[in-house]
Amino acid sequence: MIGLFRSNNPLALLFLVALACIPHFYAPVTLPLLADISSNETMAFIFKWVSFGLFEAHTIWGDIISIIVTVAEGLLLNKIVSDNKFAERPGYITAMTFVMANSLIPFEQQSYMLLINALLLLALRNLISIYKKDKPINAILLAGFYIGIVSGFETFYFIFFIWLTIALLIMRPASLREWIILFIGFGLPFYFLISFLYLTNDLSAATIFRMPSFKIIIPSLSGLNWVKFSILMLLPLIGFSVANKHVGKILIHGRKSYLLFLVLFLTVITVCAISFKDIPFCFYLLPIPFSVLTTHLYTTGKRNILPHILLFTQFILCFLR
Repeated sequence: MIGLFRSNNPLALLFLVALACIPHFYAPVTLPLLADISSNETMAFIFKWVSFGLFEAHTIWGDIISIIVTVAEGLLLNKIVSDNKFAERPGYITAMTFVMANSLIPFEQQSYMLLINALLLLALRNLISIYKKDKPINAILLAGFYIGIVSGFETFYFIFFIWLTIALLIMRPASLREWIILFIGFGLPFYFLISFLYLTNDLSAATIFRMPSFKIIIPSLSGLNWVKFSILMLLPLIGFSVANKHVGKILIHGRKSYLLFLVLFLTVITVCAISFKDIPFCFYLLPIPFSVLTTHLYTTGKRNILPHILLFTQFILCFLR
């Protein structure tokens, strides 16, 4: 089965759709989110209002759109990996690991988590492109704008701004003008949000920014769910150690781009550490770095049995709730 995803066989696309269908039809998610951390976050509320709550209504159309968006995000991430040659002959491996990681998560998927992953992918694509651009202003502005929207969904997500600044430092020696553009792009979503709240007479400091509460609360998860969380956390570290030799051989642009995903993974771990009680939401931040960092585990020699064991284990876990 791995051989199918290692090549560019069109049948792999059908398997991607089938994998994305698992949490919606074949093994429906039964565990609700432990706490809706965004219930009082204005950005998430506005998005739910604009989308008419289609995804949260558990309708057939909401499920179909979720599946389409998940597969599309996996293919976009797969293209980024292929273009930068992060792994030898990746085929559809990265798309497979992304879709499977989403199917592993045993909690109900909120619509804005799909949006956050899409925004992270778009930000990554723009950040990767600025390395060779003589005039990267538009790409930097868009990357800052996307991460600004992500940060508006939850107070703890402001940590992604740190990842954004580190990413710019990695990709190019930015000028003062480029740094200013980055800050402007990051602040634009909040400018639009403040303007909207002002026009609707709902403007207040509490509506824009909620002070985070730091409490060490271990969520009550089953042993199976802790196994899934461990896989999502540990496999990227193993994949990074395996891919280290190959990444060292690719071009500087590719190495810098790969480093963005490693820093993103560390950023997500930091979000998990400071908001441990909201682990269900952290699950949905893991698929992007998880997919890229574990891709090399599935692109090793054809006779290596380890990739087949990993794939079979994760496939079975997708059906267990």
